[in-house]
Amino acid sequence: MISQHQFIAIDKDTSARALENGMVRDMLNLIPVSNGASNSGERQNLKGNTAATQTGMTGTNYSCKGVVVDEENSLAYLFCTCAFEGVNSSALLEYDFSANSLTEILILDEGIFLSDSVDFVKGFIESGWIYYNDGDELKQLNIAQAKAGDYDSLSGDFLGVSFSLDPFSLYILAPRLVASFSKSYDSTILNNTVGKDSWQFRFRYRFKNGAKSPLTKYQGLTLANKNPYDNSAKNKIAISFTAIEGDILAKFVDKIEVYGIKNNEGVHKFLGEVDYGTDGSGTFNFTNANNSKTLSESEALKPYENISRQPVSIAYPENRMVAVKGLDEYDLSGNYDFSLSVDYYSGSSSGLYAKEGGTYEIGLVFLDAKGRRTSVLKKKQITVPYKDPDGTYAGFGKVHSTRPRISVEFSGTAPSWVDSVVVVSTKEQNYEEYIQVPVNVLFYSAPEAAAVNFGEGDPNFAFLDGNLYVNEQSEADVRLSAGDGTYNSGQDEFQGYTAIDFQLPVNIPVKPEIGWRVRVIESGDNNASDISGGDLYVSDVFTNVVRVEGFDFEDWSSKSPYFFVEFYKPNTVEYNQFYDVGGSTFTDGGGITIDGDTAYVDLTDPEFRFVYKEVTNKPSSTLFDSYLTEQGCILESPTPCVSENDLVDIRNPELTNSGGFNVSEGKRTLTLDYSKKVADIGVANIENTEYSEKNLYNTLIASNSYVENTKINGLNRFDFEDEFNLPNERTPITHLEVVNDVLLALHERNATSVYIGSKFLKQASGQDTVTTTDSFFGDERLLKGGYGTINPESVKKYLGQCFWWDANNGCVVRYSANGLDSISDQGLKDYFRTKAETYSSGYKVFGAIDVYLGLYLVTFPDQDGLSPETWAWDIKKGYWIGRFSFCFEQSISLGNNFATFKSQNIWKHHSNSVYNNFYNTQYDSRITFVSNPDVALDKSFDNLSLDADEAWDVLSITNPQGQDTDLLEAEFDLVDNQYYAYLKRDKNTASDLLGGQPAILAGDPIQSKYVEITLRKTASDLQKINAIYVGYSPLTGHLLAARE
Repeated sequence: MISQHQFIAIDKDTSARALENGMVRDMLNLIPVSNGASNSGERQNLKGNTAATQTGMTGTNYSCKGVVVDEENSLAYLFCTCAFEGVNSSALLEYDFSANSLTEILILDEGIFLSDSVDFVKGFIESGWIYYNDGDELKQLNIAQAKAGDYDSLSGDFLGVSFSLDPFSLYILAPRLVASFSKSYDSTILNNTVGKDSWQFRFRYRFKNGAKSPLTKYQGLTLANKNPYDNSAKNKIAISFTAIEGDILAKFVDKIEVYGIKNNEGVHKFLGEVDYGTDGSGTFNFTNANNSKTLSESEALKPYENISRQPVSIAYPENRMVAVKGLDEYDLSGNYDFSLSVDYYSGSSSGLYAKEGGTYEIGLVFLDAKGRRTSVLKKKQITVPYKDPDGTYAGFGKVHSTRPRISVEFSGTAPSWVDSVVVVSTKEQNYEEYIQVPVNVLFYSAPEAAAVNFGEGDPNFAFLDGNLYVNEQSEADVRLSAGDGTYNSGQDEFQGYTAIDFQLPVNIPVKPEIGWRVRVIESGDNNASDISGGDLYVSDVFTNVVRVEGFDFEDWSSKSPYFFVEFYKPNTVEYNQFYDVGGSTFTDGGGITIDGDTAYVDLTDPEFRFVYKEVTNKPSSTLFDSYLTEQGCILESPTPCVSENDLVDIRNPELTNSGGFNVSEGKRTLTLDYSKKVADIGVANIENTEYSEKNLYNTLIASNSYVENTKINGLNRFDFEDEFNLPNERTPITHLEVVNDVLLALHERNATSVYIGSKFLKQASGQDTVTTTDSFFGDERLLKGGYGTINPESVKKYLGQCFWWDANNGCVVRYSANGLDSISDQGLKDYFRTKAETYSSGYKVFGAIDVYLGLYLVTFPDQDGLSPETWAWDIKKGYWIGRFSFCFEQSISLGNNFATFKSQNIWKHHSNSVYNNFYNTQYDSRITFVSNPDVALDKSFDNLSLDADEAWDVLSITNPQGQDTDLLEAEFDLVDNQYYAYLKRDKNTASDLLGGQPAILAGDPIQSKYVEITLRKTASDLQKINAIYVGYSPLTGHLLAARE
């Protein structure tokens, strides 16, 4: 009897007794014959692969980390590590499918492509831009510029030893801080409109291809200066900055744009631009008149922080880039700290200073090399002492020779990832607004009467509870009458003048309001010790006069008191917002000085204006009358002397002219200290009390769109509103893949379908209908099965299906329109589960699509003594066809072409006329199958015949009884176009039964219910095998026939 066997699919799981015809245990280096027949059992060996011709390869030890394909031009680009002159380097190689050639495009110092988790965008974008993930951050590379040599080092050496890594970043070459900048003056402008403001500057690159980088972090420059501008010369300011840090390639950059924020207005003004030149430095003229163009908020805030740091994977759905966000924020552990103190510096009206008596909260913010910021760290408070050690006076002005500033000293060591540190501060906590100003004393008429005792100090004047009393007679008990115009000794009632108040210059920039408070800093000349009341309430405000409750003199010694006072509006809000106030690198013992938030205001023509009342019906020939007469008062009518709220000036008359203005020599300048509400405050910082490094392994972020054939390219812009969170209990995402209209998110132990722009609505029937949504991310669904992957390198898609290796479940998984299923369950369930015991975490298991054969390949490298092997799944027919001897590191599929990377080169498959020759190594083909005809019967297996081009070696024929035999290729005879051979005997027959004859000739016949047969063909030319026929004879009874 004869049993025919053809070879359709692999089945290692089904028992030998139940294995169906066509199911084989193993096939090595055999593929279905392409004859159009469905599930044909015909098999053949396969053509080998051919090494690419290499050009310009200057490195050694190339290892491919990832591949991206330019389908339009039939090219592929390989991102490799290599060695160059003993240095670990990176190389970009170009592979041409048609020519099977590999060319080195670029070699760079350091390990730009060192990551083993390289995961590329699936596509070649924008005529030469490749966007990819190197395992540390999202990056981009322009192939055309690389080919033109634009990525070579500035020194011209092929190895980019001075090359900055930034050009590869998705941040589009964001400039870092300028090394320094300064101001100078020019007298050619017609109008002086600069003013005395604090400006902060930010820079960005405008590239030759039209792209624009994000803005740098802030740097400040105070433009204010004491009398810095000669009004007649109409000055302007020139801002100069030296080279921006880092080696930036001038071939990429067209202009450096400069933007500024005045004080803390929050609006980015375009100030000017310069050519990049060769070193990124320049000078531009600046006035407030040339900054009318503002930058949109979206551009000004073009984020650093929302571009992924160490993203897990990226995909490219709907012309947008989607990434798994990866790490967010930073590990802040370390022994870093800082201390605060107040130092005094030489006074300069151009310098900002910290407010005396003011309280500030200071903190640190760390920045990485890309400008991503931490929250505010190590917050500490400091109150500036209220003193002015070297203050002097000039007339009604005060000149400061030193002013306080806050010193910040760093200590310890910052975390290793820190590129720079920014010192941040809240607004001053005690003062909402204030002004320090010299004032003159005035008093009002008042109706109240009170007793007063004269004789202390000047006998003719006295003060009591803030009231001024004038003694017109020599007797100490003389009283001013109650209003009848007479003076009578011994009377207890009188009408006097009351409420000493302050006259302000009319041209001060800020006027106190009711509710403000006043602190007397110092009185002029010789009255410093006579002031009482240190923090008083402003109760009334008139045109340029304020009334202060509780102001008093302990002793009166002059009619011309001068006071230097501070009016301020108390702050009632706790400031929690921190702003940039300075920056540096963090080094042991280093630090910075915070200039502060207060600056000088210079007034060249202060004006004290006074009201002169005509006083009538007033007795003459008194000291008081003499004083009034000197002031120009006319005594005419019998009405009360001065009505309530009228002002009378009691300054020394020699200091004023008839108009009440200060005309004394040397006293025309009044210097005021003026607190601006905003000064050198920079970018606002977010305080996050829960700041810590987070792995957002299930957060998806989407870029803006790329619109083909336009200049709209938003792939480097990620907006916070385009974030999408998947449940953490699904375990971390390891890979993203776009399959049809679905973004497939593969987790370690699950898989999620994310629908782009679509949501599901539940109908009354219970069925779901799909509707569109305005959001980029729509609904998501957890796929059944609990299949995921820890080997994203194994994930490949083809013909609407996606395949991967799931080490946790020990299986190969397929995603299709029907959901998830384990394709290893189709004959290889136990085999792959056993495989997973070795190829678990830490081992690379690569996948590939052989588009020429329509196969999904999964390769297991040599690990822990296991031989490397690659298994093949027929995607269209849906079964395992067998395995191949070759293993690969990366793969490329394009059109009908398939290539792999191995042994420092790219190899094109199905291109070598030498069959079964892979990577210059010759392999054989093998088949292992079970012959189990009439499995319930015991049989004697007699012969084999092969429907093949040539005979094969039979390596073994075994059965459960432990019998084993073999056949050599030469032992087959060609009979009727088939190769025929009788089976030999059991090689394991006991020697005492052989009579001195060889077991293979004289041993027991091969008898059992079934046998397992392994054949081998060693050949370098095409070999086909269509079927194998096994001849057998049934045995009768329960005992085997006796040996002859």
